[in-house]
Amino acid sequence: INAEYGRGERQTMETNLSEEPSNAEEPSNGDADQTTVARVASATLARRSSLSATFPTIDTITCKQPPIMLPVHEPTTPTHTTPILQPATPEDGSPGSPSIALDASAAPPKSMATLPEPESPVVAPSVMPGSILFCSQPGKPNKLAIIMVGLPLRGKTFISLRVCRYLVWLGHKTRVFVVNDYRRQLLEEQETSGHTSHQAFQEAAGQAALDEMVQWLEATGQVAILDDFNITRERREEVMTRFHHHGFQVVFVECRSANPEENALKLKLYKETCPDYKGMTDEEATAELLAKAKFYEQICQPLGDEDKEVSYIVVVDGSRQMVVNKFGGHLPGRIVAFLMNVHSEPRHIYLSRHGLSEFNIEKRIGGDSSITAQGLKYAKALAEYMKGEVGGPRGQLGVWTSTLERTKQTAQFIRRHKIEWRALDEIHAGSCDSLTQEQIQELHPELLGARQADKLQFRYPEGESYLDVVSRLQPIFIGMERQRCPLLIVAHQAVLRVIACYFNDKSPAECPHFPIPMHAVMKLTPHAYGTHMEIIDLKDKCEGDELNHVNSH
Repeated sequence: INAEYGRGERQTMETNLSEEPSNAEEPSNGDADQTTVARVASATLARRSSLSATFPTIDTITCKQPPIMLPVHEPTTPTHTTPILQPATPEDGSPGSPSIALDASAAPPKSMATLPEPESPVVAPSVMPGSILFCSQPGKPNKLAIIMVGLPLRGKTFISLRVCRYLVWLGHKTRVFVVNDYRRQLLEEQETSGHTSHQAFQEAAGQAALDEMVQWLEATGQVAILDDFNITRERREEVMTRFHHHGFQVVFVECRSANPEENALKLKLYKETCPDYKGMTDEEATAELLAKAKFYEQICQPLGDEDKEVSYIVVVDGSRQMVVNKFGGHLPGRIVAFLMNVHSEPRHIYLSRHGLSEFNIEKRIGGDSSITAQGLKYAKALAEYMKGEVGGPRGQLGVWTSTLERTKQTAQFIRRHKIEWRALDEIHAGSCDSLTQEQIQELHPELLGARQADKLQFRYPEGESYLDVVSRLQPIFIGMERQRCPLLIVAHQAVLRVIACYFNDKSPAECPHFPIPMHAVMKLTPHAYGTHMEIIDLKDKCEGDELNHVNSH
């Protein structure tokens, strides 16, 4: 019956019943039900004549009220149903989603009225995608093992160290286990060398690294990275099975390179930085590396369609192309986002503090003062130095500054497009901004002692701490990793301390004391095993002795 028709008919019945004369004879108790039925039928027939012919009609009406049955409460026997979570196992034996089973002893009693069954609750799956097998529990995140895959000279070590550094600065206990380091140690202990025993030592080193990874994750570690070839499916299955046995999540990261020019450049850099080839001639190192690469190419089984049940990332030509398979979870997602930006192409990063400012002379902290005449001379010297580094106006160079005047004035003579980042602003001194140390001591006598005791976590009233600066610089880290051309950053001491520590593989605890000289350029050159740092002093090109009296904040 149409809903509107039914609603209108019920309203008519109620109206007709309410319009019965008040002095009508009350029926006896025995005839109450029959009288009620007659009234309802009469009201319904009266309503029909006024209805449109398009509505359905009712020939007979049966008004039978079901008896009201109340549940019988047994104080000694619980009558509620208890859901029991049980994993449903498919016929093929693979783990599936949990299902809800009800205990038969908890069925409703027969005296209960039959009620509609409630909807089954939505239960989260207990199995994550691919080899990320286990869901994290509140307050107890699962441990993660990242397994590198790839031929020699594909950038595995570079990516391993970059991911490790990024996760450490996110606050995760992360460590890289480089199998080549274990192999070198075994060679030193056995006093054996030569290509004939290389494979045996490589397998023994891989097993030793695997054992230490498991022990470290079971103790205090959160993320462990295995830097090895792992180019056969048999080896990857062995590693994955062992980590799953201990309840660790597993993801694979394969590095590929199809660019011959990049491979040749990586070969050159690897020979210069790898400890294995110290003391070798260039020809000897090249011959050994090419022989090793040819050997592993013959047995290589790259990740692909046959590994569709495995969680993996394939990075091609330094994040120019990526393949992501069966990934889920917060931390794996952060790793994917990072790998989309990281690359191993050689480049230089230049860090510079702003030129000498008026507040530097007055020994005030924070503020937004302009640079002095000596600071202006440094700005010109900086522009001249960068011109010699990257060439004329056509040379590629990215220039980043903070939003404060003293950094923009320092970079004003560099004829490049400049990007202002609020994240590069100086550490915020809060209510102490623009004050001298003497004024702070007078207004807040307890602050200087607290800052000296724990400079890393000390936060100015209504201001920031070094840990706050580390947090807001995370987008800067990603942007710097993504940059492929030379990059100059003109910023402030606290901010540059954090950036320099990040690229020099220092811990965040070392940031407050890392030296950043004034009127000098810090030149950073990332490579596979770390970052080379060089300080270029430009003070001799800035006349004046004001710098000798500056007490850096």
